[in-house]
Amino acid sequence: MSNFLEWMNKAAAIENELNRRLAVCSIVTKVFADRGLFEPVLVGGTAVALYTKGRYSTVDIDLKSEDVEGYKAIMTELGFVKVGKDYYNAALDIYIEFPSGRMEDSEHHMREIIVEATGLPVVVVGIEDVVLDRAMRFVATRDQDAREWALRMMGIHYDELDWSYLHRRASELHILDAVNRIQRDVKRYKGVYRTVKEKAEKSGLNGEGNSE
Repeated sequence: MSNFLEWMNKAAAIENELNRRLAVCSIVTKVFADRGLFEPVLVGGTAVALYTKGRYSTVDIDLKSEDVEGYKAIMTELGFVKVGKDYYNAALDIYIEFPSGRMEDSEHHMREIIVEATGLPVVVVGIEDVVLDRAMRFVATRDQDAREWALRMMGIHYDELDWSYLHRRASELHILDAVNRIQRDVKRYKGVYRTVKEKAEKSGLNGEGNSE
């Protein structure tokens, strides 16, 4: 565990917020794997930040894991304290939550990225499921921000999305009409989103290291 604590100290020195969060995620993932536990999947706001090239800001890291019995002791060993539903590390200024409930996102569409700062992997929920999550939030609450982030992610990753899965799953979730409307809006400004993606990649705003 001492090596992991050293990595945590190094992660604390990373200035870019998204890259620091990803480094911590990779360390937690490695510890889980070494303990024989189910590797957590990055979901929620940090996944949105990743897929929008660091443009989205969020308060905590959401890691979905099926092994909930073993993570409490691990998080304590890594310097986190329990604060409500979250684990907080003051040196890193990072909150991590392990949301309850079954993993309903597509395992086939999940991505493994290698975090440059640590050389370690992080498993991230697929972009399609993150778009669907924000679209569902919009439909349920009429939250325009949720719609905007679904639109941005769809625009930035338009050419790599699995549209067959996205539309099928949207239909199952009864949000197909909303997804289709977002897609029509994206098509109007597809060139703009392509430019945004290219500029982010050139300026090193990927935050995601190498994808496998």
